[in-house]
Amino acid sequence: MMPWMLRVTTALLLVLGSTQAAAQFESFELDRGFKPDPRIGSGTSGGRMDASEHGRTDHGRCRGMIDARANHTIYLSRAFDYLRVKLVSSGPVSLVVRGPDGYRCNDDAGEPGPTIEGEWPAGMYQVFVGSLDDGDHEYSIAVTEVSPDYGRLHVPRPDPPAPVVSEPPAPRPEPRREVARRDPTPEPEPEPRRPEPEPEPEPRRPEPEPRRPEPEPRRPEPEPEPRRPEPE
Repeated sequence: MMPWMLRVTTALLLVLGSTQAAAQFESFELDRGFKPDPRIGSGTSGGRMDASEHGRTDHGRCRGMIDARANHTIYLSRAFDYLRVKLVSSGPVSLVVRGPDGYRCNDDAGEPGPTIEGEWPAGMYQVFVGSLDDGDHEYSIAVTEVSPDYGRLHVPRPDPPAPVVSEPPAPRPEPRREVARRDPTPEPEPEPRRPEPEPEPEPRRPEPEPRRPEPEPRRPEPEPEPRRPEPE
């Protein structure tokens, strides 16, 4: 990656990270008679710290698992005779506030939701939203000067988490049968057996020709007798 592309990518990641952090860790700077009223924020509850080990009030220890960093910060430029902080969540949550006068806690998970109200001295307040179970829950938070005696506070309820659609289990593969693999190369056919040569018969000796009998010696023919003269 080229150096200028690396610098641009790093800057974009920083901007996106700061935007996400601002959405989760909102701050409220308030003075008496602030408008609009109520101020609304949102976030996700939960963390790894046990609130009972950090927050304690006159009524007992705080409850819930909170994050090490406050979910929200409230700055009050002047003291408020009455201020109310209310939570509406999709799950059981607790509200823990640490301010100049110590801790304030409420873990009412039912209706109307965790609420802390009363007099608030000027100063900075850290607001922690804890989970009362093992889950993390979306919530809405409202800060108002209006007492419930003078009107009902409407806090938008966060959208419920999308249902998790579980895919059907994959079919269990059948056990693989071991099949003798045949060599794709056909085996050479055996050469036909050559017949063994028959032994050549010995040459037949010619039988001797029968001996012809020697011809008998030819007898001399008798000489004809001299012809006698006939008598006259």
